[in-house]
Amino acid sequence: MELLTDATSIYIASECSIVIVLCWLVGGALLLRKGQAQMQKWRSLEENATDSGYLKRKEEQYERLYYRMSRNPEMSVPKELIEEMQHLV
Repeated sequence: MELLTDATSIYIASECSIVIVLCWLVGGALLLRKGQAQMQKWRSLEENATDSGYLKRKEEQYERLYYRMSRNPEMSVPKELIEEMQHLV
């Protein structure tokens, strides 16, 4: 408080405080949005995990992918597919 002796320094400190609070609120909103998206993703994966027809199609897809990868070991696998496989297993 000893540094805030004139009106200009008080205004600068107030503006900095407002910017910090706004950044904190925006960061929190982004964190909540990311959490909501993750929950929706997990919910859809859980719904798919209880659908036997979907699981059968995925099993066939993974078998085809396994055979293609066995023929071409340098083939890349999409990250989303790996995450889905891990969740369904």
